[in-house]
Amino acid sequence: MKLSRRHLLRGFGTVVALPFLESLEARGQTSAPKQRFVGYMTPNGVNMQRWNQDTSPTFTQLSQSQTLAPFLPALGSHFTMVNGLSCKHRPPMGPGGHHRGVTGFLTAATAIEGQLKVCIDPPATGYEGCAPAGASLDQVLAQALPRSTRYKSLELGPANNSINGGNCGGFPCPYLDNISWVDGSTPAAREISPARAFDRLFAGLDAGQSAAARAKRLARRTRVLDAVKADADALKPKLGRDDRARVDQYFTAIAQLEDDLRNAPPPQACTVGARPNDVGLNVDDPTDYIRTFHRILLLALQCDVSRVVTFMVGGGGNAGSYKYPRALNGNGPRPDGSWAFSNGVASGCELVKHHELSHWRNAEGFTAMPPTPEELTAMKYLATGLIDRYYLSELSTLLNDMKNTVDGPNGETLLDNTLVYYSSELSDSDTHSTDNLPILLVGGAGGALTGGRVINRPSGRVADLHIAIAQAFGVALNRFGNDGVQALPGVFTP
Repeated sequence: MKLSRRHLLRGFGTVVALPFLESLEARGQTSAPKQRFVGYMTPNGVNMQRWNQDTSPTFTQLSQSQTLAPFLPALGSHFTMVNGLSCKHRPPMGPGGHHRGVTGFLTAATAIEGQLKVCIDPPATGYEGCAPAGASLDQVLAQALPRSTRYKSLELGPANNSINGGNCGGFPCPYLDNISWVDGSTPAAREISPARAFDRLFAGLDAGQSAAARAKRLARRTRVLDAVKADADALKPKLGRDDRARVDQYFTAIAQLEDDLRNAPPPQACTVGARPNDVGLNVDDPTDYIRTFHRILLLALQCDVSRVVTFMVGGGGNAGSYKYPRALNGNGPRPDGSWAFSNGVASGCELVKHHELSHWRNAEGFTAMPPTPEELTAMKYLATGLIDRYYLSELSTLLNDMKNTVDGPNGETLLDNTLVYYSSELSDSDTHSTDNLPILLVGGAGGALTGGRVINRPSGRVADLHIAIAQAFGVALNRFGNDGVQALPGVFTP
C-alpha cells in the first residue's frame, strides 16, 4: 500500500509536525491515568440571555439559566462558569467572524484573510510581515505532558460542511474546520469517521490477542511506512527547498515511529465493545453522529489511549447546514408547541439551518414573514436557545458517563481527572462577537479545579484562561495568543 503523491502533499499541508503520525503506536501505557484535557466546541454562539441572563455572581443563581438549569442537579458540582472573557482580534471582527472565532478557540490568535497563517497580534494592515506563530492550547499540552499513551492528541469532528457549499468567503476553509493547530500554519489532522477512529484507536487492545497476531499487525504497519517513505523519496527531486525540508522533517519522525513500533510493549487490555457503524453526518439531524463520537471520545479517555482530545460538533458557521428537529419540534412559542406565526403561517423553524437561525436579528432563512419583525426575532432567538440546551443535553450524557467511570485507586472518576473546556467560537453569532464568550469548565482536572462556581472576570482575556489551564497541567507559559500575559486568577487551586 502507498499513498498517492496528491494525498501525500495534502498530508504535508496538514500534519507536518506529526502529532498524528508520531503516535500511531506509543511506548505503552505505563502510568496511572491522571489529568486529561478535552476541548469541546459547539458552533454559532449561544443565546446569551438564556445562557446566563443576569451574569449570575453565584452558582446557585444559575438555576435561572434556561440553558443550564436542567443539568445542574446531576452535574452542577462539576461545572465552573467563567464570565466576561473575550478573544480580541485585529483587525476587528466582521467578515470572517466564524473563521477567526474557530481558529482563536484554542489559540487566542488571529486568522489572516487570504492566507493560511495564524498570527499573534497581527498589524492592522500589511500581513506580509506577520509570521505564523503559536500552537493551540491542546497541542501545547500534548507536547508537554509525559508520554505514556499511544497518542499524544486526538482531533475529532465532522468533515467540512461550510456555510456556502465550499465558498469560505476569502479565508482558507481550514479556518472554519480546525480548533487544533500544530503551529501557526498547520492545522492538526482531524478524524471525521467514527468507524475509522475506532479502528485507529483500539486495534490491538484485545487482551487475548496472541503474540503472533501482534507481530503480524506490526509487520503490516511497518510495510505501510516503508511504502510511504519510498513514494516520498521519489517525489523529493521535484520539490522546492522548503518542501524538501518538510519531507525530511516528516520522515525523520517516521523513522522514529518505526523504532517505536518495533520496541513498544503490547498495549494494556481495555474493553471497548463492538465496532460502531460508520455513522455519516446527517445535516438534517446530526444527533447519531454526535453520540457515536461521544462514545469514541469516552473510550479514548477510559482506555488511556490519549489524554488530550478535541471535538467539534461543527465548524464555524458550517453547522449552517445542520437542522435540529429533536430540539425544536414541539417546543415552539405557541401553547401547543408549534412554530406558527400569529397569522397562521407556519414558520418552519425546525427546518431552518442553525447558522441562519443564529443571525436572529434578520429574516435570513425564511420566506414567509410574520406580522412584525419583532416576532421573527423572538422566534429565532428562542430556537437558538433550545439548540444550545440540546448541545448541553448531549454533552451531559457524556459527562455523566465520565462521572460514573472509576479512574483511580481512591475512587476518583474519569470526570474528576479531566478538564472539559466547553465553549463556542462566538458569543453573539449575529454580530460575530467574541466578547463575553460562553465558557464552561467541567470536571476536576485531577484535583486542580473545584466546581460549583461562577467566576466573573469582566473585560478579562480568554488567553489568560488558556495560560491558567496550562499552568494547572504543569506547563508554564509567559504569554499566549494575542494578549495573554498571565494566568487568570482564582480559577484553579494554587
